[in-house]
Amino acid sequence: MVKKKVVVGEIMRKKIVTVKPSLTVFEALRLMCQKNVEDLIIVKGKKPIGILTESDLIKKVFVKELNPKTIKVLDIMSKPLVTVPPHYDIAAAATLMAKNNIRRLPIVEKGKLVGIVTVKELIKHFRDYLNIIVRSVLFE
Repeated sequence: MVKKKVVVGEIMRKKIVTVKPSLTVFEALRLMCQKNVEDLIIVKGKKPIGILTESDLIKKVFVKELNPKTIKVLDIMSKPLVTVPPHYDIAAAATLMAKNNIRRLPIVEKGKLVGIVTVKELIKHFRDYLNIIVRSVLFE
């Protein structure tokens, strides 16, 4: 059984919410709730420059008891942003994420944000792949 190389562009999530760096943390949190997302990509123009996650909000704002209405996302976003192109191999993406201790990997093509791969997408893909292998072994 030969499995073709799977790339991040095939499993990426295309639902991405982007915000400007000048947005307050309070506004960002409200937007995350409205859009039902766990992360926001910070963009300058159309170029992704950082990411804001629920973990960032907890560790960098709420634990420190900072006022989310006065802090800008620029001040607490995670940067530099680690990105890969859509043709990047998912196994290499998983390794890159582990090496950088990140759970989200924005996908950028020609400077434009086109998607994001999270640990959830990777786990789902690898689980599905393992199921295929198990079935092929059991029913050969």
